[in-house]
Amino acid sequence: MKFKSLLILGLLRGFSLLPLGCCRGLGRGLAWLWGWWPSRERRVSEANLRACMPQLSSAGRRHLVSQSLCGVCVTLAETARVWLRDPARTLAAIRSVQGKEVLDGALSEGRGVVLLAPHLGNWEVLGLYLSHHYPATFLYQPPADPALARLVTAARARGGARQAPAASHGVKML
Repeated sequence: MKFKSLLILGLLRGFSLLPLGCCRGLGRGLAWLWGWWPSRERRVSEANLRACMPQLSSAGRRHLVSQSLCGVCVTLAETARVWLRDPARTLAAIRSVQGKEVLDGALSEGRGVVLLAPHLGNWEVLGLYLSHHYPATFLYQPPADPALARLVTAARARGGARQAPAASHGVKML
């Protein structure tokens, strides 16, 4: 296993053991470090902001890139808890669900439902919730790293969801 894989898996396992507030704080700290590293993600975010929001000052762009990296790192830290802890603990932490009656109504009429959800916030919690309460199939593109791909696949399968490749034959499975 590559050093990068070991580092990522170790960080995820460490995050999974911590209280949620600590995960979020450490995620923000990682984002601060990541913001100084000349990463591909930072360069892509900067290029996208230059193209989409040319009126932003350099300082404004740096601020949005920083917020974006922070969101990614905090979500990753939270996701470790969802992937590596007992799913019942995550499900028990859900306080409210909006739109459930619409989903239940469509399913009770025998209609299929396609949910399109942006990757904002921790979408892994949504996937876990849906797969525990409904028959669910999710489009999925595994990470290039085989060790991380095994972890993600196993974690997402715990809820009973089917995983479909993010390709034309996967869309047909939906």
